[in-house]
Amino acid sequence: MAQPGIAGVVVRWIATIGVVLGLLGASFALGVRTAVKADEDPVDAPPTETGEAKPQYACSMFCVPPLDDPGKCPTCGMEMVEVGEISNRLTLSDDARRLAAVRTVAVERRFVTKPIDLVGKLALDELQTRSVTAPADGTIRTLAFGFPGLHVRRGDKLLEFRSDALLAAQEEAIRIAARVKRADGDEKAEALQAQQKIRAKLLAMGMVGQDVVAMEQRGTADGTTWIRSDYDGRVMGKHANAGAWVEAGTLIYTLGNLHALWLMLEAYESDLPWLRLGQEVEFEIEAMPGKKMGGKIAFMAPKIGATRTTMVRVAADARLGESFMLFMNPTTMMKPGMFVRARIKALLGEDGVAVHEQEIEDARPPMIIPVTAPLMTGKRALVYVEVPGERGVFEGREVLLGPRTDSHYIVYAGLAEGDRVVVHGAFKIDSSVQIVGGPSMMNVPAGEDDETARFRQTRCPVTGAIVNQAFYTDHDGKRIYFCCAACVKIFEATPRPYRERLDRDGIELADSPKPQTICPIMEKPIVRTIFADHDGKRVYFCCPPCIPRFLDDPERWLSKMRANNVELEPTPADAR
Repeated sequence: MAQPGIAGVVVRWIATIGVVLGLLGASFALGVRTAVKADEDPVDAPPTETGEAKPQYACSMFCVPPLDDPGKCPTCGMEMVEVGEISNRLTLSDDARRLAAVRTVAVERRFVTKPIDLVGKLALDELQTRSVTAPADGTIRTLAFGFPGLHVRRGDKLLEFRSDALLAAQEEAIRIAARVKRADGDEKAEALQAQQKIRAKLLAMGMVGQDVVAMEQRGTADGTTWIRSDYDGRVMGKHANAGAWVEAGTLIYTLGNLHALWLMLEAYESDLPWLRLGQEVEFEIEAMPGKKMGGKIAFMAPKIGATRTTMVRVAADARLGESFMLFMNPTTMMKPGMFVRARIKALLGEDGVAVHEQEIEDARPPMIIPVTAPLMTGKRALVYVEVPGERGVFEGREVLLGPRTDSHYIVYAGLAEGDRVVVHGAFKIDSSVQIVGGPSMMNVPAGEDDETARFRQTRCPVTGAIVNQAFYTDHDGKRIYFCCAACVKIFEATPRPYRERLDRDGIELADSPKPQTICPIMEKPIVRTIFADHDGKRVYFCCPPCIPRFLDDPERWLSKMRANNVELEPTPADAR
């Protein structure tokens, strides 16, 4: 029997291997198709019409869509949680409550203090500030106090002043004085009356009584006088120099007293409801850290300035208390212009405004909860309340909060006195509510007076989880959002049952954006060879002159296209 050649053996081996691989490939393909079909059938099947909802189980991380069987998540390995009827209540067993470290306190009514931190500067007490001005047109011959800061006592000479008007008045006073000496009877009485008038004029021009009498006795006038201080304090400002000619009323010196200062604070308009006249103020001068001082609000400006602040004046001087006296001497330590940080502790009433201590008996205390109780999401605040008579049951409530103090919030609505709110463990309760699809911190519940929130799509139609707007698809002219990419694929395979579910729930879907076909500048059809790339998007125009107009103010034209529901193409990768 002839033996096959080497070539024949090789051919038979190749044929045998090909048949085996073909059978394996067919078996593998059949198995894959069977596995895929088995996986898809439960998910893609439309909701049953038996009227009974079949329990489903969801992963708390939303790795996969809800499954029919309990167990561990096939992706992350976490225990699957049964998705029940959507509710704002959650029941915890004693063990679960202990593990979550849930702690509650009762809502109560009592007065609380709100700290208001303000900044400002020390300033001279304007009620004890004096201005020294020129009594007439004339010349400053000498300044006795050459620079600010010097002490001034009552009667000290401040400046020597010469004036032609003063000279004329002095000469007239000398003539009248001589006339008084010569006159008698009715003429003398008339001369005395004239002398009183001219002396009053000289006193108004800066002379003192003894200088006027000496001049009359001397019988000579030089048109000069020394202007004296009528005030004890310091020279806070020098506004003219020796030898200067000044007009009547020109400011020469500013005198002030450092013994009593004003604290000028700036309060924002949002702080005004909590400020009252007479409130105690505790402040600290930045240049003297650790030295706590006190005062009271003495005045509040009646208007708001350009910086949206108003001026609050605090009286602060050495007579406020012994502790103040022990720390400093205000005439040597406190200086006008020093930067100050102040704190006012406002006592709040029911309406959240400040209550004076004298009004406490007639005021009603506010309803308060600890600051750890509410879960804050933008303008919303959610608290979890222990349901009375139901052990381990907690209910989510949206509340309206007022001002916050260091440790409490004032509650305007949503709670009643005596309700027990969760102050520790609320976030864990909220996370559990989110897992089962209930209204939670991150989910705006339907509201009777908020149609937009009521019908806006916030839930994935496949899993019921919160949507992520990065995952969406357009179907029948509407844009539908999902929680993950897997749900997008599931919807696209069998969209009908999920669209019916959205329609049944009354969800208003957003219109699908339109591609750009019109130039935003001229509103004419675009030419696809004329375009500009801006912020990762490509904008088309009808003609080249439209491009610079767009680049001058791109946000204006982009807003116009967004308002028309136009979706721009992304800039190609090779053009970036």
